[in-house]
Amino acid sequence: MPFLTRVHPARIAGAGLAVGLVLTGLAGPPAPARADGATSAPLAVGTFNIRAGVSTASFRSAVQAFAPRVDIGGLQEVNSRDKEAEIAALAGMSYYRPRDRANQCPVFWRTGRFTLVSGTSKRISPRWFIGSEPRGPWIDEKRATVVRLVDTTTGAQVSVINVHLIPGAIKAGRPVPERPKTARLYKREVRRLMDIVDAEAAWGQPYVLGDYNVGYVADFKQRRKRLPFRSFRRRTMISNWAGNVPDGKLGTHNDALIDQVYSLGRAGASSVQYDITESDHWPAVATYDVPIG
Repeated sequence: MPFLTRVHPARIAGAGLAVGLVLTGLAGPPAPARADGATSAPLAVGTFNIRAGVSTASFRSAVQAFAPRVDIGGLQEVNSRDKEAEIAALAGMSYYRPRDRANQCPVFWRTGRFTLVSGTSKRISPRWFIGSEPRGPWIDEKRATVVRLVDTTTGAQVSVINVHLIPGAIKAGRPVPERPKTARLYKREVRRLMDIVDAEAAWGQPYVLGDYNVGYVADFKQRRKRLPFRSFRRRTMISNWAGNVPDGKLGTHNDALIDQVYSLGRAGASSVQYDITESDHWPAVATYDVPIG
């Protein structure tokens, strides 16, 4: 049965779609022949948590600075229609933002390179009781955004999964002992995210980006079985920070590289965009060399 989803017309401006129901079984346009004989093309993928509490004006400034640096971008904590309108106004970009309340993670892409196939929202955790632990007693359900694109430059089918895992569950690469219910929820979110990754990897090249709320360096060192590093490693997927950890004491949030892109291919370069300062996070941008054809 083909993957079928409803895509709201207001969120597919410039995507070349005339209907609200999209089948991913439809073939995308073939990759054009390269006059220069190139066998690969660079692809910049980025993720940025623009804190929900920032004003729309600050959001506008942040997203306008971030968008020109990427071909595909994911945002987290986009909590209003006014902020969504700022994404819609980005020149040369289109986007998908699910309408369900549990999802604040839109994806946007460069329209000169990508054609939208489908967009949907997938639940990674139900409403969850954590009692007296911080952020309790209840945590609302959590969802990830899944967008399927065709890369008209390389011919590749690309699946972008944008996620924001629960904060406060993991510290220094280990579950926080005083928050066992929150830690169990975090592990459940990771497990369900892996189910989504497996399904999307059967369709195309997955890029799983977002705010993981665990630092790459600590996760790499501790290697806990049910946390992101080892969960992705079992799928031969690696973080953009593998081999690209920046010098200095700063990460994408304080001293930790919690904003990451996981993919099947190693990023040729990754950087933290320290000049974009409107949020309590800095954006992460990873560049990949993608084969053509």
